[in-house]
Formats: sequence, structure tokens, C-alpha cells
Amino acid sequence: MREMQLHLETLSKQHETFQSFITTQLSTIITTTHPSSSSSSPTPSPFKPPKIHLPPFDGSNPLDWIFQADQYFDLAQISPTQRMQFLPFFMKGDAL
Repeated sequence: MREMQLHLETLSKQHETFQSFITTQLSTIITTTHPSSSSSSPTPSPFKPPKIHLPPFDGSNPLDWIFQADQYFDLAQISPTQRMQFLPFFMKGDAL
């Protein structure tokens, strides 16, 4: 029983650390990314990404999920600014 409690405390601390990390990263991205002031529309990419599924983030396996999300957004050629707009749709539960 004590071992399970220690494991739960460790997971809780990891979750808090990850949430803090995500908050910091999101703040950094928001403050360092400036939307284009150009009035012209961006040229659409000729590459249409394959239909792949990014599982929602529920707070477990944060490093794995971040890796998958980076790969997904890179493949889809989604800019960091746009990623910020998409992220809430890929989160659920305590991760929100």
C-alpha cells in the first residue's frame, strides 16, 4: 500500500512539473511568435498530409505525447502559432 502511495505521489509531482513546463513553453511561444502583418493570404501548401490520428493528451506519458504532437504538427506543416490554437482540441481531463 505504501509503495502505491509513493508511486501516486511521484506521478502527481511529474504531472505538476509537466503542467508547469507546458505553461512555460506556451507562454514562450506566444510571446516570441508574431503573426504576419502582411495583408496577402499565405500560399497554401501543395502537400496534403495523410490522415493520421493524434491521440488526446490526458496527462499520462507527456514526453511521448509531445513527441507525437511535434511530429503531427510538423507533418501537417502547422505553424507554432496555429499549434497553439489546435492544442486544446487534443487535450482532455486534467490536462485541460
